[in-house]
Amino acid sequence: MMDRTPQRSRRPNRLGLALRLTSLWAVAILVLSLSGCTQFGLSCAPDCSGAIFARRDLSEMNLTGLSLRDADLRGADLTGSNLRGVDLSSASLMQANLAGTDLRGANLRGARLQRAILVGTQLEGANLSGAEMQEVDLSRVNLINVTLSAANLSQARLIGVNLSGVSLVGVLLANAVLDGANLDGADLSGVNLSGAKLNGASLIKTNLSGANLSAAVLYGANFTNARMVGTNLIAADCDSTTMTGADMRGINADQAYFTGSNLRNVRLEQATLTFISLQGADLSNANLSGSKLIAASGERPGNLSGAILQNINFNQAELSGAILKGADLRGADLSGATLSTTAVITGTDGPQEQIFAADLNGIVWDEHTRWPAGFKPDA
Repeated sequence: MMDRTPQRSRRPNRLGLALRLTSLWAVAILVLSLSGCTQFGLSCAPDCSGAIFARRDLSEMNLTGLSLRDADLRGADLTGSNLRGVDLSSASLMQANLAGTDLRGANLRGARLQRAILVGTQLEGANLSGAEMQEVDLSRVNLINVTLSAANLSQARLIGVNLSGVSLVGVLLANAVLDGANLDGADLSGVNLSGAKLNGASLIKTNLSGANLSAAVLYGANFTNARMVGTNLIAADCDSTTMTGADMRGINADQAYFTGSNLRNVRLEQATLTFISLQGADLSNANLSGSKLIAASGERPGNLSGAILQNINFNQAELSGAILKGADLRGADLSGATLSTTAVITGTDGPQEQIFAADLNGIVWDEHTRWPAGFKPDA
């Protein structure tokens, strides 16, 4: 008798196959999302501490969740990659390209970033304390809420960066380029900015007390109401700067240039201003009591020719040899000031007495000008 029991079809179950493929695809996507590095050959994920990726192309990668502590990323291409919150502490990133990279909240403590490119990088909340960042390019990057304590940014390019209100105490900025930077309200007290360029930078109400700005170029910068007590401005170029209301007590500005600068209402008590150039500067209502513009003992005089010195306080100031030719001294207080002195100068012909007297030719003064006792310029 013929067996008429229905036979099961040997054709594949298309629905079951589709479900299995869908499941496999979902698992694959999950694996890639959890360890997105393995597809690029980073089999060390998620812990790549100490791994070597020198000169590797890691651009446009999602590296979140990784640990790259102590990793070697020298010369690596990380453009456009997502490194948000990644641990890069003590990593080597010298000459790496990090342009457009997301480093928000990343840990870069002690990282070595010399000559790295970080143009357009997102660094909000990143920790760069103690990082070596010499010659790094951070132009136009927003550095607010970035930790930079003890970082070395000497010779770095920081053109147009936003550092308003940021504490930079302990940061090394020697020879850095900060042209057009916003440093309003920042704390730069005691910071080394020697040789730095701050052309057109804004430093309104910035704390620069004790900072080293020797040989710095500050042309056109705005220091309105800045605190600069004891700041070193030796040989600094401060031409055309605005320093209205700045507290500059005790500064050393020997050989500095302030030609055409606005120094109205500044406090310059006990300042050293030998061989300073203040030609055409406006020092109206400034306080220079006890300051030194002397030329005695071989020192060169301060040049205030043509300066606006209305209502300035020169009380007890040393002005021997200072050039005040054509200056406007209406209402100025020069009571107790020293306008001339005799000093012994040793030259090739031996010790000789030399008289140093302030040059008052062509000055403008009025009945409110107060001169030292027994002195009055020719009418």
